[in-house]
Amino acid sequence: MHFIKRASLQIAVRNPRFRRLRYMGSLLSIGLVLALTRCSMPYVLPTTTEAQPAEGPGRLITSESKDCKDPALASQIQGKLQLTLVHGNRVIPVRPGSHITISHPRFALLFNMAEYDLFCDRFTAARVMASQNADFIEGIVTPPFQIKDTSYLGAGWSMATDLSMRYDTLFLTEGGMHYLILNVQGEPIEQRLSIQRVLGPGFYQMRWDIFAVARTTDDSLKYLGEDKTTFAMLFFRDSDLDEIVETGEFMVFYITIAPDRSN
Repeated sequence: MHFIKRASLQIAVRNPRFRRLRYMGSLLSIGLVLALTRCSMPYVLPTTTEAQPAEGPGRLITSESKDCKDPALASQIQGKLQLTLVHGNRVIPVRPGSHITISHPRFALLFNMAEYDLFCDRFTAARVMASQNADFIEGIVTPPFQIKDTSYLGAGWSMATDLSMRYDTLFLTEGGMHYLILNVQGEPIEQRLSIQRVLGPGFYQMRWDIFAVARTTDDSLKYLGEDKTTFAMLFFRDSDLDEIVETGEFMVFYITIAPDRSN
């Protein structure tokens, strides 16, 4: 069984608060659909290419498969992390320490990453934590930081998805992370991202669409965006798949939602 299936199915056991989050995520998804239906002119985020799977026959990549690549090539293939925020018609490069202001909580993050199981016996994912507590986010990792199952960014911190089987909501919490993957030929639970652009065989500019931002505690969930809100984000993609957070593999940046009252 794949790592992501274990992480998704066992998180309620490892971290009891996310049994509540799974339930809240279901309610959140329903509420989100209702909210979006009330929008007379929904925002359309620009794309450079239609999000389609790469061409080629479907395959199951295992250590015995001739199609999977040597994990030693992961860093060479994936290259340096490149992160972009898309908000309305704005396309904003993200750098470590960036402060970005948006007018509503719908935006997208674009980043370069390989398909989930492109490399033999290793899995490729981006891991994201966000909180209004900037000190917490800034202090999560000091490179080099070894990831373990129960450490920050480890398997035990993966949160359950929304009913869409994606993270349509960005959760601001100190108790879990968003585990972002794409397996083009995989099950729906393994298709948490879209393809913005094909960069090479099994290597894409991925797109994570965020439709809402919510703050979570042990027993509550509050949507944000009606009032000015600032939060910090940690975005990590393991370039060489060694489960060590190193300089150049992650970014901490800041987003402020400042509603435009003139409209």
